[in-house]
Amino acid sequence: MSLLFTFSFFGFTVIHWFYHCLTGGFAF
Repeated sequence: MSLLFTFSFFGFTVIHWFYHCLTGGFAF
């Protein structure tokens, strides 16, 4: 369970960072 949570959190962080790059870092 904790491993799945960690993987989901990591995936969300990567997608969030990638989205920041696409928007020039203005979006949160």
